[in-house]
Amino acid sequence: MPGGVEGVRQMVADFHRRGVRVLFPIMMWDEGTHDPGISWPQATAEFMKEIGADGVNGDTQDGVPMAFSLAADKVDHPLAFQPEKRPFRRGTLLECSDMGTIQVSIYADRRSISLA
Repeated sequence: MPGGVEGVRQMVADFHRRGVRVLFPIMMWDEGTHDPGISWPQATAEFMKEIGADGVNGDTQDGVPMAFSLAADKVDHPLAFQPEKRPFRRGTLLECSDMGTIQVSIYADRRSISLA
């Protein structure tokens, strides 16, 4: 992207000034293009903090693994997580608004709260 990381940071800041939250895709299926040298959850959390992003979209995923939330907490930059597909899979953090619906389901302690 023109401007590199600083350009992306500026783009995110521009959206924030207009009240728009910014999510970036994570493509866990793409394992051979780039090796960050650390775990993908850690690399994602650190980069989202560096650019000031608000969350990630799990491209083609039916959930976002809990490791991504734990990594975001570790770098003190909470993130929103949006899986693209359904259904909910055990071991994922949340089943949130997916790309095809507006329903949000939050799973905590085996209880479900559904907001339509």
